[in-house]
Amino acid sequence: MCHLRVDGAAMLRVVAVDDEPSALADIISHIEGDSRLKLVGRAGSAAAARRLIGAERPDAVFLDIEMPGGNGFSIIDGMENAPKIVCVTAHAGHAIEAFQISVIDFLLKPIVPSRFTMAVGRLEKAVALDQLIRDVARRSLQETTITLSGHHEKQLVRMNEVRLLLAEGDYTRLYLAKSTSVLSGQSLGHMEQMLPSPPFVRLSRSVMINLGRVVAVRSLKATKVTVRFDDREEPFLLGRAAATKLKQYLTQHVPEKCAR
Repeated sequence: MCHLRVDGAAMLRVVAVDDEPSALADIISHIEGDSRLKLVGRAGSAAAARRLIGAERPDAVFLDIEMPGGNGFSIIDGMENAPKIVCVTAHAGHAIEAFQISVIDFLLKPIVPSRFTMAVGRLEKAVALDQLIRDVARRSLQETTITLSGHHEKQLVRMNEVRLLLAEGDYTRLYLAKSTSVLSGQSLGHMEQMLPSPPFVRLSRSVMINLGRVVAVRSLKATKVTVRFDDREEPFLLGRAAATKLKQYLTQHVPEKCAR
């Protein structure tokens, strides 16, 4: 969730990582002195940093490179939706490696205040660009229609209106806003090829859901799960196979504290 500055602009949620206490304190001092940033955590090792980033999902990390237990770059290696990185190091020789992984900026210790200010400016632009891209993609999904073929007619449905898709033999029933539904002559496999993933996720041979419309996921006894959509009072019960697939998907793609 974004925090706001007095002037209304969104603050960037950031994490500071350095194994040297004095160096970490210096990074934190610069962060706390900049009204564009909000410190949401600090770490003194690569392992602690990975846990912290996984829990907080910050916009950016001010990252030392030389640390015990792993090179700083290893923290984001293979991480999905990794935060933006500003390297903070005493070793200029890491610059080439840093920019090969598309870091936003490279600050040498001791940090020069004017360079820190410049780095934050670059960070703001990079985060704003990412947000713009996400907004455009979201608007595109809202405005995109899909053509459903029936027995005697074709129907246009806004992609963003689809909550749930259930296979009915060789047909597919699409549940839309306010619990209305439409039967399509296309199979669920065909619908899977038509719809983007995410937010649409195929959970079993007969079930596909729009995760963008899910507001609650609840585990029940045995291996069953219910999901509740944003405009439906009654939750939808998933069977064992679909529940297992959903749990696996959430574990891989959603922060733990958001998937409970």
